[in-house]
Amino acid sequence: MVEDRAFPQSEAKLETVIRNLTLDNIRQFYEAELSWVERVRREALPLAESKEIQTKHEVNTMEYTTTNKNGQIYVTVTGGQIQTERDGLALVSACADHGTNLLMLPSTCLSEDFLRLSTCVAGWVLQKLANYNIKAVAVYDVNNTSGRFKAFLSEANQGQAFRVYDNFEDAESRLLGGKL
Repeated sequence: MVEDRAFPQSEAKLETVIRNLTLDNIRQFYEAELSWVERVRREALPLAESKEIQTKHEVNTMEYTTTNKNGQIYVTVTGGQIQTERDGLALVSACADHGTNLLMLPSTCLSEDFLRLSTCVAGWVLQKLANYNIKAVAVYDVNNTSGRFKAFLSEANQGQAFRVYDNFEDAESRLLGGKL
């Protein structure tokens, strides 16, 4: 393909030599890439026998794991709490680092400031997630919260970017199913 389109044939000897050297360099590069991919498939993929692989990571004070389930990757917060807008950016970064836009928020990561609407933390964080097209689900018992936050969650559950479920299984199912 490179020979046909990128470098037209030339009568000049210097141009022909440079053309051939360039084509050889490009060919060697892609052959090396293909060889690497084949080694990954041969050596690494057999080690990933499980359908669900978890890896632990940390961003700022937030800890999270990535889960690869049925070919989809999502990030789950496992330590720390969402206390500021900056924590929302850390979650965006964690998702971007792992090539996913799926995020699981267990109730333990929702700080008092997140749950208290007057601090605006929930609004700032959820806006960041929406700006970066990150779909998030939270596992949280809405019966353990104030009326204002309950109304906020009820409204959030009408949208597509953020939903709240009372158990992990439902939250994960909806997150991986793509329909929040």
